[in-house]
Amino acid sequence: MTSSLGPWFDYTINGLVVGNIYALLAVGLALIYGVSHLINFAHGSIYMVGAYIGWLCITYLATPLPVTLLLVVLGCGLLGMAIERVGLRPLQNSPRIAPLLSTIGIGLVLDQVVQLLFTPDPRGVPIQVPEWRIQIGGGTIGALDILIAGIGLVSALSLYLFLRFTKLGWAVRATALDRDAAQQCGVDVNKVNSAVFAIAAALGGVSGLLVGMYYNSIDPNMGFHAGLKGIVAQMIGGMGNVPGAIAGSLLLGLIESYGIAAFGTSYRNLFAFVVMILILVLKPNGIFSRGRGLPPEPLTGTFIAPSAPIRIPWGIVAGLAVAALALPLVVRNGYVLQTLGIGWLYAILAISLTLVAGTAGMISLGQAGLLAIGAYASGLLAINLKLPVAASIIFL
Repeated sequence: MTSSLGPWFDYTINGLVVGNIYALLAVGLALIYGVSHLINFAHGSIYMVGAYIGWLCITYLATPLPVTLLLVVLGCGLLGMAIERVGLRPLQNSPRIAPLLSTIGIGLVLDQVVQLLFTPDPRGVPIQVPEWRIQIGGGTIGALDILIAGIGLVSALSLYLFLRFTKLGWAVRATALDRDAAQQCGVDVNKVNSAVFAIAAALGGVSGLLVGMYYNSIDPNMGFHAGLKGIVAQMIGGMGNVPGAIAGSLLLGLIESYGIAAFGTSYRNLFAFVVMILILVLKPNGIFSRGRGLPPEPLTGTFIAPSAPIRIPWGIVAGLAVAALALPLVVRNGYVLQTLGIGWLYAILAISLTLVAGTAGMISLGQAGLLAIGAYASGLLAINLKLPVAASIIFL
């Protein structure tokens, strides 16, 4: 009996450890959502930056773990404040879609900067804790497991005390409850936003370092899936609900760990999105809500064009089309033609997004998935059925 339960005990511990790491991400996202009604898609990139700050400190400065954690908190906290001040505050009076697009752009910039500085190659993070493990029944618990659990508990307790017993914490709660009323009562909402982004970024950076130590690997692309899982964990518990974000993260960690045990590591990222779809269908306001109603609309936005469309005469459109068709006969530079062709393909993708935004009033973040499906489907039809590329496009 012990031997059969041992592996599942280890999977449970692994799920709770990973859930603790997701909680640091989800709590930061919940704080930002509660105050700004914004889903911060740059949060995963901050998580990645925190991992690299920790790696630099351990590898080149040989800092002890407490100092490493402190430097990660300070570095990512300052980065969060900079993102709020430079990338989001100027967009307060812009269309509701603007802050969302800004966070996506900031995340891409951070990913590319880190990749340019450190190359895309994965790097190992030295573990700064003893490697002993305690035998409990048929499973084991290691020092790093205890450290991650301890950091999660201390972070949750510190955040509770901050929100409950400090003046700035009261301002954060007041702003989350009613931003306009808080501002009329003298609360500096910009200061609150800055503080919330700093706290969220610090928690995200620490989670990135802990993941690097736990899996002994970091890379510039590690933040994308982690950020999405933090969003899923927040959705499970309820958007803007800090305790719910913690509970949702632990549940997501267990689901992921048990799923890996049953189906293998290849499906690691599948479980989070299956859970997300189920939550959206069955309990869109989170599992801890009493009603089934949707949460307040985030700044993801319902997109309404700020101005009337520009009408271009058909003669000009026809002239541009003729010029485009004649361009390969005039321009002989292959690189220029290839660049223009790629630009035209992106224009087609942009047109599809514009159609969705104009008719449904939404921005489709899954449009790139349709692009990938079309590419694979046309390729398979051309290869397996020997169809010409032009003919295979018809079946899409």
